[in-house]
Formats: sequence, C-alpha cells, structure tokens
Amino acid sequence: MLSIRRGTTPTITINITDDIDLAAIDAAYVSIQQDGEDVLDKGTSSLVIDPSSHTIAVDFTQAETLSLAEGTGIIQLRIRLENQEAYVSAAQMILVLDVIRDGVI
Repeated sequence: MLSIRRGTTPTITINITDDIDLAAIDAAYVSIQQDGEDVLDKGTSSLVIDPSSHTIAVDFTQAETLSLAEGTGIIQLRIRLENQEAYVSAAQMILVLDVIRDGVI
C-alpha cells in the first residue's frame, strides 16, 4: 500500500500504460479522498507529465500533507486527451502516517 507521512513533501509517481499518449494530455487531476470527502486535488499545472517514461508525478507540500488525517484514503488519477478521450485509474488505497509535532517547518 502506498503511504504518505503528514508534514512531509513526497512525490508520487504514477506509471501509465504505453497505449495512452501522454503527449496529448489536455487535462489531468490527481485526487485524494478521505472518509468520502475530497481532501486534495492537484491539476495539470501541478503535475510533471513525462511521455518518454510514461509517468505522471505529483509533488505535495507540507501544508497539503498536513491537511490529510492519519488513517487511510484513496488516490486516483483522471486524464483527458486532446481528442476528448478520458481515462481514470483504479482507485488505490493510501496510508497516511502521522507526525509527532504538527505544523509546517
């Protein structure tokens, strides 16, 4: 299971199948939900899309990871290509680990 520790600045890299042309992405979102509520939503401008390695990477700030509650959540990627084809990844469980001292450093 994927994990994030609150108060850190992790990068999550998502591998994409070769049959999706990442160079043709028009819009993309990585979303994290906890308890059925959207907690984080990172859009195209916040993502590093690398067509040569077929990956999409997303960086999170300390403030963003601190907005997550200790426990579990769900992370999912959605993309739309220039030709309007849309794709959604399988939702993946994410474990959110706590930090002893809260707050941005």
